[in-house]
Amino acid sequence: MNLSVKNKTLLFTVLVIFVFASIILGLIYVKQKDTLIETQKEYFENVKYLYSKVKSKHENFYINWSLLNLESMGIKEAFYNQNREELYKLSHTIWNTLQKENKDLALMSFHMPDGTVFLRMHDIDNFGDNVSNSRTMVRKVHIKKNVLFGFESFSNNLAYRIFQPIFYKEKYIGALEFGLRPDYILNDVNYYHKVDGALFVKNTEQNGFLKKTSKINDFVLQYNVLLNEKLLTYFPENYNFESFININTPDGDTWSVYSFDLKDFNNDVAAKVIFFKDITNDILEFKNSIINLTIILMILTVIVFVVVNIGFNSSIRNLERKYIDVSAYKNMVDENVLIYSIDLNGIILDVSDAFCRICGFSQKELIGKSFEVFAHPELSKEFFTKIWESLKYKKTWTGDVKNLKNNGKYYWTHVNIQPRLRENLLVGYDVIMHDITDKKINEELLVTDGLTHIYNRRYFNDIFPRMIKSAQRDGGYLSFLILDVDNFKLYNDTYGHQAGDKALIAVANVLNESLNRGDDFCFRLGGEEFGVLYKSSNEEDAYLFAQKFRKNIMALNIQHEKNENEGVLTASFGLVSLKGDELLSNDEMYKIADEYLYRAKKEGRNRVVSKLV
Repeated sequence: MNLSVKNKTLLFTVLVIFVFASIILGLIYVKQKDTLIETQKEYFENVKYLYSKVKSKHENFYINWSLLNLESMGIKEAFYNQNREELYKLSHTIWNTLQKENKDLALMSFHMPDGTVFLRMHDIDNFGDNVSNSRTMVRKVHIKKNVLFGFESFSNNLAYRIFQPIFYKEKYIGALEFGLRPDYILNDVNYYHKVDGALFVKNTEQNGFLKKTSKINDFVLQYNVLLNEKLLTYFPENYNFESFININTPDGDTWSVYSFDLKDFNNDVAAKVIFFKDITNDILEFKNSIINLTIILMILTVIVFVVVNIGFNSSIRNLERKYIDVSAYKNMVDENVLIYSIDLNGIILDVSDAFCRICGFSQKELIGKSFEVFAHPELSKEFFTKIWESLKYKKTWTGDVKNLKNNGKYYWTHVNIQPRLRENLLVGYDVIMHDITDKKINEELLVTDGLTHIYNRRYFNDIFPRMIKSAQRDGGYLSFLILDVDNFKLYNDTYGHQAGDKALIAVANVLNESLNRGDDFCFRLGGEEFGVLYKSSNEEDAYLFAQKFRKNIMALNIQHEKNENEGVLTASFGLVSLKGDELLSNDEMYKIADEYLYRAKKEGRNRVVSKLV
């Protein structure tokens, strides 16, 4: 069949467009698929971290509480003298407090060295039985006389148990035991992070948590925090607690399922913890993006075909059609892509409607202004200086930027700045972004203290060495201030732990509000101990800034009658401030600051001690 030049050209054009569109669609499909998988892996790592964090939190909490109980006046003496009534009376307040704070706390018992139970706070009329033969952890704590914690099954009941040895007058007199229901992990993860979960216990009889018991292999469902219990029926037939699978429900929802071994103190698997994450929206977004992209490519194919066809008939009509197509494409970009253009001085020349929607500014408010207009106040001038230096030498810049909306709220974008050329001359830059706010919020949760909402010890350990390297490179003084609330144990004993938490929150707010620069940081290092990292021009300024923190805490005027010197809540401070070329490692700086803090406590509290004082 003979084809005209026009038809041959059209056929060739269509084939080229089809091949090109197919390649693009395939590449984007693979990229989107990889992104979806990475998102699921990220969910898995987040859940894994939260799971380990919950376990660690309870271990530390009950070990500290057991020590606090034993150090209470008369506890050890009553136990040593085998005065059961007095021991119960002295421990009753702490037992009630712990039960109110944690509904999963099941037992608190005092064990004699011969293996008998001296007192069960949860069952005061039941004592005198010897449990060391049937319970390995009881026997082991009496032999080792060390702290023990871990899961242990007894009488078909799995519990997380913490044992604290008790010494009186340097003599071992027994041990204190706390026991938690194993589902505390599910309750905490669900309460704090809204993640559904279920607990399957090995070789355990039905214990009343569900009307119907589910079983997978040798594991029986003991407890769940599922809004939809039918999820437990959607596992594949050969499911064997794989660490990570996806399941689909008849309703069309998709869930990622993450399984973790819950091991007893002998490191044997005692239970399986399963968490469920609804990824239906992620799957739907993935499918919709591919469908929308396919439609767009098909439309473009038709448009190009029409344009080429018309072009052979009239060059003018061809130009008109191209203009319409370009305008339509520009409108598509304008409505869906976060993008704006700037000149060589950073002045905004054009901005898409999609970006206006996310930032809350109109085009009129943005065009003609510096692109720093929506930058978050935390971003320093040095940050933008480094961007311009990168554009000057590399011609491009890529990174994450925290921006401020018109209504005062913030959002995060991943930014790619590319050069814009005209006749091979650089005339400005195109800034292309995508919204990563949800990802950043998840990252912030991992580095934020749950009580005070300032940075936690984990982030402090990460940022401290980086700030030292930065100061060594750029010069100037880096200061580390460590502070400890004075007589805080007495404050808790006097006003209660709830008041103590409020006081710690108030101190954290004062520290945070007292910071002046975007690259100054405050942290809760643990308990009533806080840290501040900041830069200064000299040691004197650093010391005056530390005094500002001290005075601002006093200005809270929080009553503390057991704080003998002041009568209000105060703090003691240790400050180390070193110039860039004198800076030590973070461990050495921490040690020096801690020694200064010790001096401040010893010399009367409510003071700042440094090399200058």
